[in-house]
Amino acid sequence: MKLSTRLSIVVGLIVTFLSISIGSFAIIYSQSSEIKSIKSVLNASTRETLNSSEDKFTVAINVSESSPIPLSAILVTNSSQVSYLTENQGSISLKPSPEQLQNATTLAIQFQKSFLIRSIKTSPNQYLIYSVSIKAAQIHASQLRKNLIIFILFSLVLLISLTYFLFRRDSRINEIANQLQENNARMQEFLGDASHELRTPLTVIRGYVELISNDLQNPDVPRYIQTMKVESERMAKLISDLLLLAEIGEDKLVANERCDLDQIIKNKISELQDLNPDRNISYSSSPCFVETDVSLLNTVLSNVFSNIHRHTPSDAAVSVEVSAAGKGGVIVVEDGGPGLSSIPTKAFTRFDKARSREHGGSGLGMSLMQKAGEKIGSISFGKSDFGGLKIVLKI
Repeated sequence: MKLSTRLSIVVGLIVTFLSISIGSFAIIYSQSSEIKSIKSVLNASTRETLNSSEDKFTVAINVSESSPIPLSAILVTNSSQVSYLTENQGSISLKPSPEQLQNATTLAIQFQKSFLIRSIKTSPNQYLIYSVSIKAAQIHASQLRKNLIIFILFSLVLLISLTYFLFRRDSRINEIANQLQENNARMQEFLGDASHELRTPLTVIRGYVELISNDLQNPDVPRYIQTMKVESERMAKLISDLLLLAEIGEDKLVANERCDLDQIIKNKISELQDLNPDRNISYSSSPCFVETDVSLLNTVLSNVFSNIHRHTPSDAAVSVEVSAAGKGGVIVVEDGGPGLSSIPTKAFTRFDKARSREHGGSGLGMSLMQKAGEKIGSISFGKSDFGGLKIVLKI
């Protein structure tokens, strides 16, 4: 069970317990106060009747009519005769038992669930009864209980939602913090690799500069200069690729324009054919015009065909296919080279040592392909039917 779920359940239980406890106490206290007030009127009416020297029945009529609450006066005899001196909503419909009549002479008792009665024995076979309805108090208490349930449900929904929202926000903050830490670690690693890769050609160039400066007549000077030129070009390419990776990583809008995908691929194939005349290149296509960032598309394709030229035998087969897909297009490139030992699912490792110095590259080509490919659509890597690398670019 997720932490957010457990936290929501705990908060819900606490809120429910507190609401029920406080609400029940308030309802009981409110109902008790109302009943106590009714009993006070009932007892006061009984005392006034008992203390009066006038006719009890006349006093009972006057007391019930002047009462602040509906008070009914009833005359009951042993012959089961019931006579209403005053009749209202506080009047009982049944005759109390002899035991109830006797108990009601000392205190107010509940009768027929919704009435309170007090009795006065006026003769051996006769009782004067005061009765009051407590139904309004009971209805009020019932309504308070319904309101309490509604309040608990509303509070649960509100607090659980608030807890979930705050937890998600905290989780998002933690997630961002962790992501920043990971990005910082990757940046430190990247800067370390970049400084190492830039230091290498600089060291070579500085060494050859010293050799040349010490002996300008050395017959190997032209070879030294050529080596310095190669290393400086490799360093320039590395810096260019680093800047391009940084630019692709920025959150900028893609500059889309309509282009002929078939013509762009034909140009790249032509360039590869010029470099490797013996290479067997098969190409199939259908008319395909797309809206995309041509600069990023050229970055992907240039790295794709450059890697084929550098990392596969000059006579290794290459297959290129272009097809339309809705409003976009799909480019599939397969080669018969050695391929990759493992196909990563996320970003490729920058400065791949195995694919940089040996073939004169910067080691950033695969990263550039993936980043630029994801910017204009999607790109995936797999094993080709020729045993090499298969690249699928969807625009």
